[in-house]
Amino acid sequence: MGKYFGLEVYGTASGPKHELVSSLGGIPLDYRREDFVDSIRGLDTPGVDVVFDHLGGNHFKRSFSVLRDGGRLIAYGFYDSVLGDGGSVPLDFLRLMFWNLLPNGRSAQFYSIGPWREKHPDWFSEDLERLFQLCLQGVIQPVIRKEITLDEISRAHRWIEGAEAQGKIVCTF
Repeated sequence: MGKYFGLEVYGTASGPKHELVSSLGGIPLDYRREDFVDSIRGLDTPGVDVVFDHLGGNHFKRSFSVLRDGGRLIAYGFYDSVLGDGGSVPLDFLRLMFWNLLPNGRSAQFYSIGPWREKHPDWFSEDLERLFQLCLQGVIQPVIRKEITLDEISRAHRWIEGAEAQGKIVCTF
């Protein structure tokens, strides 16, 4: 979507996924070999406008630190907490809310589609319709790594946990 809107996008990914990030219009940052905070701070910019963070835990703090004045952290997951690699869902959520009280010109929010869809079903319908139009027009193309059957689901989890899945895995019935 960033490419469609002409945005400069950085994507943290392991080395084998850099080609995918580049093909989608992003600038890859190897999270295994470089510190994304150092990489962003090394740019000739006061920070980035938005960070989308699905990891949680200590990553929220690091993501928040690279925002420019007026920048926003969009937290949409707690991957590290779920895997037991740090963080706590309730505490991380409270931390995000606390950061909004600080007079630093940056903000943080947690995004979950459910409450937005319930509160603004018309927005949700319009956005979904537009997204499907862009897909049908070939403007955006979802990256599907593999289609699997339900009996292959454990293999799919191993791909995901091993960061081997380059794109989505679709389960067919």
